[in-house]
Amino acid sequence: AQKAAKAFGDGMLIIPGCEITREPKTIGHFNALFTTDNNAIYDVDPMQALRNAKKQGALITQNHPGWSRKSCDITEFEQKAFDENLIDGVEIMNGYWFYPKAMQRCVDKKLYMLGCTDIHAQSDHFRQNGYFRTMTFVFAKENTLKAVRKALEKGMTLAYSAGNIAGDAKLLQDLFKASVSCKFLAQGKKGAATYALTNNSSIAYKLRVGK
Repeated sequence: AQKAAKAFGDGMLIIPGCEITREPKTIGHFNALFTTDNNAIYDVDPMQALRNAKKQGALITQNHPGWSRKSCDITEFEQKAFDENLIDGVEIMNGYWFYPKAMQRCVDKKLYMLGCTDIHAQSDHFRQNGYFRTMTFVFAKENTLKAVRKALEKGMTLAYSAGNIAGDAKLLQDLFKASVSCKFLAQGKKGAATYALTNNSSIAYKLRVGK
């Protein structure tokens, strides 16, 4: 993968990792990021597999917490994993799915938030529906494993899906201010004024006046 990324160019960064997958309704799926030995992670007991990944210094993400379930209410297994501080982040957006309860869990527990495609085929259907593919914005100081990891640990991420961005309010405000510039044009009558807003990003913003 590293060789292919280097050949692709354009700053592609490969983060070593693996998936820890069990029955979705009671246990769920998890990604271990920044692993050093994937073969040493597996255990029949999924909780032990998570522990094995953490022993390597991995960051563990809970994937699509609402998939194949009727709700995002926390399960007994998940509660135990959170109690042992085994979970570092949660996928709050998956494809076109959004999990508000999972997002609130990230806020309460200070976990990073991810948006992922979980794509098993070509991603062209996102473009056909008029959107960029689901993704995570990582606010890292440089394009290195160390910097990306540090950004995740600090919760410096926003999740994007179908034209919507979710995450920490301060990060959302900063992103908008960095994306949109405002210029005064003219002073009108009775205190009114005219301004020009310019979107300097590739993100589409919709402005609403009032409620």
